[in-house]
Formats: sequence, structure tokens, C-alpha cells
Amino acid sequence: MGRLLGCIFGLIEPVGYSEQLGQQQVEAGQQRRDTGFVLVHRYLFRFPGLVAKDRHDMTKAIDDPIYQKGRFAVSAANARDRIAEGERTVASTQIALIRGINVGRAKRVAMADLRALIEDLGYSNVRTLLNSGNVVFTVPRPAAGDAAAGLEKAIAKRLGVSARVTVLTAAELAAVVTENPLLKVADNPSRLLVAVLRNPAGQRKLEPLMKQDWAPEALAIGRRVAYLWCPGGILDSRLAEAVNRVLGDAVTARNWATVLKLYALSEDKR
Repeated sequence: MGRLLGCIFGLIEPVGYSEQLGQQQVEAGQQRRDTGFVLVHRYLFRFPGLVAKDRHDMTKAIDDPIYQKGRFAVSAANARDRIAEGERTVASTQIALIRGINVGRAKRVAMADLRALIEDLGYSNVRTLLNSGNVVFTVPRPAAGDAAAGLEKAIAKRLGVSARVTVLTAAELAAVVTENPLLKVADNPSRLLVAVLRNPAGQRKLEPLMKQDWAPEALAIGRRVAYLWCPGGILDSRLAEAVNRVLGDAVTARNWATVLKLYALSEDKR
């Protein structure tokens, strides 16, 4: 009877069938945003007393006693697995920072050509900022391979330019913006640098620099970046020179004004 009602009203199968149902949902929903938690939002919370307006509410409501008593409810663990699977298959926004292009006459790359190249790689909603190799794009999930390595190879092959590429997720960029510890002392966004490490492990190379006195300049280390305050200007900065010497092409830097523009662009879900 329960299975019959489930078929008629679109309810969830009994507990004994949850594993099979979960697998079917994952396989069928790889390209849909609601993969994984569609069951929870669309069906599960039809039980009286359960309301879920967003993912946080859904996850919290899984432990609700009413849910636990539901005859057709899947296990809480399975529901959480499906939510996680949904998040993994959602398209994500990423930011590519290309090092050293369009500086003087070297390594000239037209932004229109760069956008076309990235679109041809299967990415969408590709947008560039300024002329210095800043790209915001959408990555389909599940994404295969290393985006940075793929971009480097494609730029070299198609555009004839060898350049290191560092890729951040939108979440990583948001953390860069919200966790900047130098905002209290930095009053000029064009002289506040964010040096983005290609590999977070490179932070260890910066530790000796943290022990030195750079006043009036200042250095701080974030999760995957270093913040450099260069009040006398970037070109004359001892600190910027030291960081570049230590990290070489494993780092690329943008001033704070550019970082904020990239952040705004990454938040634009047009």
C-alpha cells in the first residue's frame, strides 16, 4: 500500500528502498542543480510539520522527530548524502588569474581571444576584467581535471603564450576579501596587494619574511594569499620584491581594487 501511494503522490519509497532510490536520483540528476536534495525539498517535507525554505533548513530538519517517524522517510544519513551529492554536481564559479600577460609588449593576449578560448574548453558565462588576465567563468559539475593546468596548456597551444595560471573558487575569493587583516592600516587600494599562491603550500616560504620588520610596509598571510601593504608604491616596495623573489612564478598579484571588482563579478549570477 505504501509503495502504491508513493507512486501515485510522488512520495519517497519506504526505508528498504532508499538506497536504490538514492542511486537512481544521483545518476539521473548529475546535470541538475537540485540533484541530491531534490527529494528532501520536494517530497520529504510534505510530511505535516516540516518546513524547509533552504538547504540549511533542510539539513537541520532531517533530525526532526516528525521526519524520523515518517513511514516513507529515508534515513537521515542517506538524505545528507544526497544533499552533498547535489552540491558536488552544481555548476560553480571560478576565477582565473593569468600571470604576466600584456605587460609592456611581452605576451600580448587579446581578451576577446582569451574569452573564446575558455568557452571552447567547455566553460560558460566567461567574463574578463581589465587587460591583465583576470577571468571569471562557470565550471560545469562534475568538472574533470585541473582547470589551471588545462588553461595553461590551451593558452600556450592556441595563443602561443606561456603563462602561469592560478585558479580560485568563488568561495576562496570571498574568503580573501572578508579575511583581509590589513584593511585597518591600508588606505589606498592601489597600493594594497594580494599575492595569490598557486599552491597553498608556498606559504611556508613566506614565514621567514614574517619575522622581518618591513615598516612602514606590512605583510600578512591568509589561507592561500599574502597581503602586502606598500604605502610608498609597488615599484619601489622592498616587500613586494622580497615576496616575488621567494615565490617566483608560483604567485600572481592583484591590487585590492581589482580584487574587489573580481569579487563583485564572481557574485554576479547573470
